[in-house]
Amino acid sequence: MKTWTTVDLSFECPQQDNDYDCGVFHLLNLCLLVEGEAITEDAYSQASINAKDVRKTIAYILWRTSSNRSSRRQA
Repeated sequence: MKTWTTVDLSFECPQQDNDYDCGVFHLLNLCLLVEGEAITEDAYSQASINAKDVRKTIAYILWRTSSNRSSRRQA
């Protein structure tokens, strides 16, 4: 049986400055992991989330993924 080890890297991750962007931060971290990118303090910031259309981009990715999935089921 394989064992898992965990390492707390939270001090190296971007930190949110408010009480409502935790989901956005989690999704961005997930996207970085899927792409094989490192999650570092410099990967993104609260300012970049506020300044860019990050929420719209995430919504589009989720919509596109669900649309692709439902079109495959219909075929």
